Amino acid sequence: NACTNFASLCKEMASPERALEYNYRAIECCAYMEDGLQKSSVMAGNYACIFNIYCEMGKQANAEDAYKELGKVMAECPACEKYFDIILAKYHYYRMIGDEKKAEETLNDTLAAFFCCDDYYTYFDEIKDLLQILLEEKQYETLEKMFIRIAETSIRGDVSNLNLFVCNCKIQMYEELGDEQKKLQCAYDYFKYSQQQSIDNKRAFLD
Repeated sequence: NACTNFASLCKEMASPERALEYNYRAIECCAYMEDGLQKSSVMAGNYACIFNIYCEMGKQANAEDAYKELGKVMAECPACEKYFDIILAKYHYYRMIGDEKKAEETLNDTLAAFFCCDDYYTYFDEIKDLLQILLEEKQYETLEKMFIRIAETSIRGDVSNLNLFVCNCKIQMYEELGDEQKKLQCAYDYFKYSQQQSIDNKRAFLD
């Protein structure tokens, strides 16, 4: 868990090489896990992260190797195929190889998994990736629905970083749509979340 968390932090800080290093370390640590289902679940998540990072880096050969390893884990644990991060990895894969039909089908599966998900804290990186893709593709109606879902679920846990990212996406979206009023409201929300996050960080440090 520590290695996986460090990997996520490195990815967020734009250090993909270190993120890869910690993801591979997490997979090595899985050798000490006795629960087979839990082991497969953790390994699948890490291989999905590795695959996504290689895709972002434009290293297709490495990405394909990681996807093959992910496939081996899924073969041993079919239940992993229903996880949000695994479905998203499939979507990235079909986009990477240029299979538009499969990509569209998998995007629908990804969105269905997103709206069924109640743990956006765990899937922070994956949700950011999905929001960014939809923003680039100008799928604003879908984004609006996702924003509402995230806002509803945020009550159940600390997703302050995700809220900040959502505000940033909204600002970009409303700027594209020319809605100045909503853009200004989102800018104010971004300020409020930033202030609250700063207070929470100081409190956590002092505690």
